[in-house]
Amino acid sequence: EIILSGETHRFERTGNNTWMYHKAHRDKDNHHEHEKSQHSDKIAYMITGFGRARKERSFNFSFSDEYGVINPSIYLIVYSKPTDTEPKMKISVGDLAPDTVSRYISVDSRIFTIANFHIENIKNLIKDTKN
Repeated sequence: EIILSGETHRFERTGNNTWMYHKAHRDKDNHHEHEKSQHSDKIAYMITGFGRARKERSFNFSFSDEYGVINPSIYLIVYSKPTDTEPKMKISVGDLAPDTVSRYISVDSRIFTIANFHIENIKNLIKDTKN
């Protein structure tokens, strides 16, 4: 799940192991179809790339929020399986670093930088798949 500016976007695997953008629906719509997305390959590419993102620098957590991770506009919530109720990992995406090519993230009370293009890829994927 990706929470971008308060809006939730969920990418999920179908029964035949292809990716789809899981549109929000009401509980009474629990018999909706889960079909392969026309963007399945793009979703898989982005998720694989983000999973391989290299942590560049590491910092101690600071409650001053000098890195923008305490109240960010982007959260990433990673589940091992779609049926899991507890996430495997929560990532807060903070500010762009002064070098303008890195982005601060918080994982398990540690601050890291990763290449910003990973976050831009996520934003572009949401824009491409949500409509």
